[in-house]
This record gives sequence, C-alpha cells and structure tokens, in this order.
Amino acid sequence: MPKVTGVRVNYYDFDMKKDMTNGSFPKTLFPGATFQMMVDNDVVYNNTVDWSVSTNAGDNTVTVNQDGVVSFSKDIDENCIGKTFVIFANDKVTDKYISAYVIKPLRFFKPHVETWDGFCSAWKWVVDEKGTFPARRDINNVPYDELEIESYHDIKREVNSGLFQEWGFLLFSGWTNPLHGAIGNHESAIFFGRK
Repeated sequence: MPKVTGVRVNYYDFDMKKDMTNGSFPKTLFPGATFQMMVDNDVVYNNTVDWSVSTNAGDNTVTVNQDGVVSFSKDIDENCIGKTFVIFANDKVTDKYISAYVIKPLRFFKPHVETWDGFCSAWKWVVDEKGTFPARRDINNVPYDELEIESYHDIKREVNSGLFQEWGFLLFSGWTNPLHGAIGNHESAIFFGRK
C-alpha cells in the first residue's frame, strides 16, 4: 500500500520522519504558497492515491490536485494563522484511507506590491498592518556585509525555522528580487511576519 512520506518544496525534499519531528511543513505561509506531497519518497508515485483537502480557514483557501500539488490561494491572509489544513490521501486501488497530513501555520508573510522610497515608508506600512519586519535570514541568504559579495548566510533548510529556511529561494514561488529583475507578478521584496 502506498505511503505519504514527505513534501517537495522548491526543489528540496522534507522527509516526514526525519525533518518533521517538531510539526509538519509549513509553519510559515504566504499568498500563493505551493508545495507537493510525496508518496513512497518520490512524487512519481503521487498518482497512486486520490488527494483531497479540508480546512476550517474558509472556502477556496487551499486546493490539492491529483498530482499532490497543494496550493494556497493568492488571497489568503494572516487570518490563516492557527487554522487547520488537512490533506487526505486514499489508495486508488483499495479506496482505503492512507493518511491525513495536518498543517497548522504559526506565521504569515504578507507582500506589499509597491516599491518603497525608503525604510521609513516601509516601516510605516508594517506598523499600520500590525506586523513586524522579518529578520534578514527569513527573506533570503543575503550577505551579512553588503561590501563582501561572497559572504552569504549558511542556511539549513528546516521546518519551523523561518520563511527562507522552510521555503528556500522564493524566486521559485514567483517573488521578485529587485536587484535581479522581476519574476512572476510581485513587485516588491518587503514582507513581514505575524505571530
């Protein structure tokens, strides 16, 4: 019988037994967040199960397709914190229940789609939204010292450790790096977290 063993996130695989001892991925959400469930340690086996989803966060907040791709709405917001999202898998051959994958986000990162004139303008928006600025390590592995181009953070991918540690390079998720041009439809790299 097939078994759900992990998730694939921006070209990185999290194993349920090894990497999720402190709770399931993701603990941090953002609008349009997407990842893929894994059956028997590889997404090629995802077609051996029927996928479905249930949540108490409201209609149209999350979907799962028959390839096991879980997609959160682009309209999802900080109200998802503490809500429960459950991905169900049933064996296609026997129609028996295999597993339920439970997601309970603790933080939410909200993009702003305008470019700011400076830090003070961005700070005002964050305060108005009752949020907090993310730590630099949450957003990217940018250099500690802007003058030393090669001095990047040594980031370990892990669940429940912040946005970048969980999701990896968010350019894969349609975010923008203003230094390297637009990818997707976001126009800013300013984000904040809520607890």
